[in-house]
Amino acid sequence: MQIFIKSEADAIKHALEMDNRGFTGEAVSLLKQYTERFPNCLKVIFVYSNLLQKFSEEIFNRNTQNVILELERSKRKAHINDFSLTMNSDNFGKAVFLTAQPKSGSTFLANVLAIATGYAYNTFWFLGTLEHDFQLWLPAIMSSRQYNYVAHGHFKPSFVNVKIMQAMELKPIVLVRNIFDILVSMIDFVDGPFFDGTLFPVEYRRWPYQKRAHAIISKYALWYIEFYVGWIKAIKEGEIEGFLTSYEEVMNNKHKTVYDILNFYDIKRTDENAIIAMEANKEKTRFNKGVSGRGLKQLNKTHIDRIIEISTYYPNVDLSFIGL
Repeated sequence: MQIFIKSEADAIKHALEMDNRGFTGEAVSLLKQYTERFPNCLKVIFVYSNLLQKFSEEIFNRNTQNVILELERSKRKAHINDFSLTMNSDNFGKAVFLTAQPKSGSTFLANVLAIATGYAYNTFWFLGTLEHDFQLWLPAIMSSRQYNYVAHGHFKPSFVNVKIMQAMELKPIVLVRNIFDILVSMIDFVDGPFFDGTLFPVEYRRWPYQKRAHAIISKYALWYIEFYVGWIKAIKEGEIEGFLTSYEEVMNNKHKTVYDILNFYDIKRTDENAIIAMEANKEKTRFNKGVSGRGLKQLNKTHIDRIIEISTYYPNVDLSFIGL
């Protein structure tokens, strides 16, 4: 849909029409284009900033929710035109899009990919924490999809996330890790800097290791397994085109993995570029080295049996890629 703006009144009129149809973010973008020519547009943007705050908190306004519900009923893939009056996928930038299990080496891999591609490193396309499942933030993606990014988050393929990825033409790298090793790394993480980001009681810090391990397994083992199962299903059923890899693959053959990812996105870099990226700027590509195999050594039989028991919730899924 092409919009012709001849006056300040036209700009404000079209912005209000967009807002009434649920496209608040695009209404603000339209007004920003004309702030130099039409100063009063700034006043309207100030009003819209309050709307955008509410829009951000709710993630989706009512119209967007209706679009999602319609897509669910129709069982069809989403398209950018479902969400935008004016966006065109021809103007999309490259998006190297990493979703990972926490403690799988994802910060390291994302930063290496940012160096290898020269793209900006982006974590603002996501909302949420491990206490509340991560959600793709549609307004942020729509406002910046024209740029090249390496985006990094920890989110499952929920129905809404999948529809946003379809509409915004995002192809994820899915990074996982051996379930026993990653849970031991999560114990270390919660014992350290992440404790304040959890809902565990303060008494947790005084618990013996085996009790803390039991708490972490009870809280996160199913999340980790569902993360893997969900992405395998989404990719296998053709909902999303994805690139599955693991901490073990990255660590055992860093250069090949990075090069394969660049090829997946049709980014023209040589193997030498990937190798240089691996060695460059070691501080920026911060990597807390984990030891493969320590999970089975450090966890006791009760812990291991509990993880295996949780895995039986998915009897028809091959979980060997994550060590089960």
